[in-house]
Amino acid sequence: MSTVAERVAAGVKYLDSVLPEWRNKVSVNTFNIRSSEDCVLGHLFKSNAEDNSEFYSDGFDYGLRNYVGHDRLVEFGFDVPGSSLATEDAEYNELQQEWERVLADA
Repeated sequence: MSTVAERVAAGVKYLDSVLPEWRNKVSVNTFNIRSSEDCVLGHLFKSNAEDNSEFYSDGFDYGLRNYVGHDRLVEFGFDVPGSSLATEDAEYNELQQEWERVLADA
């Protein structure tokens, strides 16, 4: 398994290829990797989900189904691998910090 930094870098590379202006749509001030509304995909696809609310619950749901897919959530640093809650907490914290670093550098 790759490191959190490597997974986030893969997510950044992917987003750069499909949505070059993605960094302008994610606010580091409200970013929360654990929130389906305030994570990267939540920020990016909020309006798409709202425009199609009968099909999508939020921006994360829209991005997941139309761009990323379940199989690449962890690979691209949008989620942590499922294991124990203690491990998940530590990984979510590390993932949060890495995305915050990337977003602050934008």
